[in-house]
Amino acid sequence: MSARLLIDFYGLKRNLTQSPSVIKRTQTKKLREALRYAYWNVPFYHTKFKKSGIKPNDVKTIRDLSRIPVTTKREIQATPLNEMLAKNIDVNKCKKNSTSGSTGVPLTTLADE
Repeated sequence: MSARLLIDFYGLKRNLTQSPSVIKRTQTKKLREALRYAYWNVPFYHTKFKKSGIKPNDVKTIRDLSRIPVTTKREIQATPLNEMLAKNIDVNKCKKNSTSGSTGVPLTTLADE
């Protein structure tokens, strides 16, 4: 078992004893961190947010998620790979996966290891 997997496992196990308010606070914090990261590091999301007039700090609670435009599979397929990747990701160190394309067009994803 990898170290990352063990850390995640123990984090989830610890959450079982947390109060709902603590879990909600943690979820909100992590959501805001993810939005900030996407906005500042992924060209696709930076552009999408700007077009919608939203900045990461505008999302303060889970309810604010409705202000963020939905990203569709078609948008992802139509966007060049370099615009979908975070600036700090080396595509050569990523594992490539593809869906079966049951909807007509397969979707290729990358995962850094």
